[in-house]
Amino acid sequence: MEVRELGNIALWVLQVGAAAVPIVTSCPTRSARKRQGFRATARRTVANTASAPNQLTKHLGKRIAPMKQTSIILLLMALLTVTSFADPVALDLQDCVRMAVTRNQAIQSASDTVRANQARITEAEAPLLPNLNLFYNETRALNPLGAPIHASFGTFQSQPFLLSTYKDGVNLTQLLYDGQKTASLVRQQEALTQASRSDYRLTTEQTAFNAISGFYNLAIDREQVRVGEENLKDAEDHLKLANARYKAGVAPRTDVISAQVPLATAELNLTQAQQIANNAEASLARTLALPITTPIVLKGASELSYPVTQEEAFQIAAKNRDEIKRAQSVVNSAKAQLDAAHGGFMPVISAVANYGYTDYGPNVLPGNLGYSYGIQGTFNIFEGNFQSGQVAEAKALLDKNLSDLDAARQDVFLNVRQSFLSFQSAKQSVSQAETALASALENLHATEGEYKAGLIPILNLTDAQASHLQAATNELGARLNYQIAMAQLLLAMGIPLEDLHAISRTP
Repeated sequence: MEVRELGNIALWVLQVGAAAVPIVTSCPTRSARKRQGFRATARRTVANTASAPNQLTKHLGKRIAPMKQTSIILLLMALLTVTSFADPVALDLQDCVRMAVTRNQAIQSASDTVRANQARITEAEAPLLPNLNLFYNETRALNPLGAPIHASFGTFQSQPFLLSTYKDGVNLTQLLYDGQKTASLVRQQEALTQASRSDYRLTTEQTAFNAISGFYNLAIDREQVRVGEENLKDAEDHLKLANARYKAGVAPRTDVISAQVPLATAELNLTQAQQIANNAEASLARTLALPITTPIVLKGASELSYPVTQEEAFQIAAKNRDEIKRAQSVVNSAKAQLDAAHGGFMPVISAVANYGYTDYGPNVLPGNLGYSYGIQGTFNIFEGNFQSGQVAEAKALLDKNLSDLDAARQDVFLNVRQSFLSFQSAKQSVSQAETALASALENLHATEGEYKAGLIPILNLTDAQASHLQAATNELGARLNYQIAMAQLLLAMGIPLEDLHAISRTP
């Protein structure tokens, strides 16, 4: 980053800081001219002392409160350290995709969602396993009149007494039957986990596509910069030629003026192309989870190729697309939910066993150590139609999810159809744009020769130059659209984009 750019950033920091810091001045007001003079002085000072913050401190010391001034200078130094000299990163297309899918935060979030759903499967399976508990219970109750109390001399008597009971032991429960309700809930959660895995793959493929799109956008935008530089050079050469012909007395002054207009336009176009390329670089860095100021060096421009017919594309998409797989998983989840709702009408039977010790305290009934086991069952006779409501809800959700599955299939086929047509159109556009560019270049060279010979006015030359620039821009756009359309078709077919080396197909 240039010192001038760092100076502008520094000035911005100072202006933001100054807005929140009391200004120490001998005058209660300041004119606009004085404010502009202060800012201009600060800008020159920052640009000349980017590596010397102490001088900047001295220059502004009378205007900014000391404690706030120190905070601003520390912030400025940190900003210069972070943004000044990032190491360039050299990437080819495969490196770009691999970095995106390994570093992207959205993919990590989708992966965490899968892990959470896997944990919920374990939670759903828990009632199917034995349940072992240690227990301890202590109660105190007033013994009613007439209850037998064990006296210390071995006889029984009746009198009111505060009875304390202590129980401790082990309890074991095992579910034997619940109408497949728990097993259905496990299947439901397994289906939801599969749906989250489909979401994870969808996020991964979309991230890979974004990386591919960003790679080609940056490559084409930099090509546009090169075209702009060549156009600027042509405009400069044409101006020189017009000047030479004017000085030789074979061309009017208007030729020079006419040549100056394309030169100014070429300079503007080049500036805009450079800005677009810088934005594309920052956007790609964001996709790759890199600092947005990281310089990116592209190593070659690999081209995607996957010859396929429309019918083959439909068949591949029906088998691979995760939108269909996800919708099918949601349908399976709804079916399991319906089975679980029906299971609520069935009895619940469990095996139980207890082993423990009961003590009633001193001078009362003697304690005892024992165990018990058996079968217990519950059957809900009436629950206010709650279970019937759950069944109706599950049926409605199943119908909805079946409709969503059908809609997902139709959306996938529409996406494949549109992507295939866009790819065919982009493929034709490339050859057409290349032909137009070759013709425009030939016309430009011929027009230059004719103008040098004095056979045509300079307006013909400037028109030829503008046509060549437009043809070059169209050719770059056609090549970009072709690669993006190819990647979009691969995405529409569900072809994994994270491993481009595996994408190889011969006609």
